[in-house]
Amino acid sequence: MPGGSTTLAPMRLDDRRLLLSIGALIVLGTGLRVWIAFTNYGLTYDIDTAYITAALLASHPLHAYQAVRYPYPAGFFPVILLCHYIAEGFAIAFYKVWKVPAILCDAGIASLMAFALRRLGAPPRERLIAVALVALGPSFILISGYHGQIDSAAILPAFAGLIVWKLELGGDRRALYAGLLIGLGASVKLPPLFTVLALLPTARSRREAAILAGCAAAIPALSVAPFLIDNPGPTWRSLTYNQGIPGLGGLSVLIQPGLVSGWQHLHLNTMTPLTIWFWRKQNWIVGLSVLAAGGYAYWRRLDPIIAAALIWVTVYVANFNWAYQYFIWGFPFFLLAGWRRSVAAMQLLLALPAAQVYFQFSVPALSWAYIPLVMLVWALFAGLLVVVGAGGAGLPATSASTMARR
Repeated sequence: MPGGSTTLAPMRLDDRRLLLSIGALIVLGTGLRVWIAFTNYGLTYDIDTAYITAALLASHPLHAYQAVRYPYPAGFFPVILLCHYIAEGFAIAFYKVWKVPAILCDAGIASLMAFALRRLGAPPRERLIAVALVALGPSFILISGYHGQIDSAAILPAFAGLIVWKLELGGDRRALYAGLLIGLGASVKLPPLFTVLALLPTARSRREAAILAGCAAAIPALSVAPFLIDNPGPTWRSLTYNQGIPGLGGLSVLIQPGLVSGWQHLHLNTMTPLTIWFWRKQNWIVGLSVLAAGGYAYWRRLDPIIAAALIWVTVYVANFNWAYQYFIWGFPFFLLAGWRRSVAAMQLLLALPAAQVYFQFSVPALSWAYIPLVMLVWALFAGLLVVVGAGGAGLPATSASTMARR
């Protein structure tokens, strides 16, 4: 049954109860995030970067990249400016206001998850668990509620674009709508642009593929164009300097384990030449790996949900330098593919390492666990990559993932 022809049955009592349960989970998760956000400053560097960028936007809009601290396209600038004015106008600390949009986007991801899984025919229990893993998932709560990063704001539109494409919600214009949504996400942070590669295998024509790719690429490019024209040097340096941080996770932990203690105890260790080489080349390594995954998905004509899961798994396996906000990129797509147990296991495994980094949770008896836990997560990603690459054998036998392969 194609996603576009799926019709919704009248809502029964059980459906209403499920809807109330889903709504309660989202409200509970949102409230918990707001409480954490308002009682904790968050990650100092990122919060300060947002504050500096907001001040520059308010005083000299086209010089927002002048401080060479904000490494993302300009799509989120209107929201940053709005946060600045709300904080100033209502005498609220900027860090509190700044976290609210990402918190709301988490709620949006959870809501879209429930909607899409229902349209895909997933049973109620599956939908409820998937929503819970977003609404109450420790990785999601940590990033939007405490850290103060905007990854959920970047992923929400791209996630919506995939759903529009899969369910054919835009009819003949699905390429336009999906492309604009993915482009909107990529204008906040560039990685959501990878979602295009997941949709291309099921494009109906070259024209549809061109519309999808063109719209997705145009929005982030247009968002930064005025800044590049007016103030090219600082803007370009700001947009290109972000190469990740070695030692938090990914293969950097395996290649130079000593970096971990630096993050646990706030003393940075010197990087080895091999670490420096991977650190400088990681964007190329990830980019080429994702292109290869996209080519494989196109060759196999994979369903967009499975193709998206493949691409994000590839990102995590190939990425030398993990940061904890990166997991927000792939988890929603994994849940849509039916990988609930994997997402739950990864969030559970990452909880202790994340606590050690963010809160300096240093217990000597547990400090040794950091490297085994993050490498176990990497091994899970590698295993999923092999499973999907082998044709999907061993994927969860859920109605959602079954329909995704049709």
